[in-house]
Amino acid sequence: MSVDFDELVSAIEFTSFGHEGESVAYLCLKTGAVLIDFDDSEEQLPDDLEEADHYVEVPTKGELKLGKPLALVFLEEHLPMDYELGYGFFQARGAYSKFRDLLERRGVREQWFLYEAEATKAALMSWCDDYDIQYH
Repeated sequence: MSVDFDELVSAIEFTSFGHEGESVAYLCLKTGAVLIDFDDSEEQLPDDLEEADHYVEVPTKGELKLGKPLALVFLEEHLPMDYELGYGFFQARGAYSKFRDLLERRGVREQWFLYEAEATKAALMSWCDDYDIQYH
């Protein structure tokens, strides 16, 4: 079994958007299919999803430490003079909007997107290795 790596990345992006628990993704370890369950979904999930051991829940960005922790590491490495300001953003609602505005003002928004993409790829590859999941 091999899973499409880009499909896993998309599943993480999708399930990490919105409110926690609003959507969940599963990977079928037999077929490599990625299944997404969200509130308004008309797609039927398998009946044995909860009992079967051949399904694994795809982690969210938060579970892979790709949210606030990654943003703070980026600030520390690339904008150390703004670290305290950025840290303060993450103590209240609207943190990511303020964070992205700061990145835009400092001219490093694209650098952040590349950094985040590389971190996501590395974390997801590690997760796949933990479950002996082959990807392409």
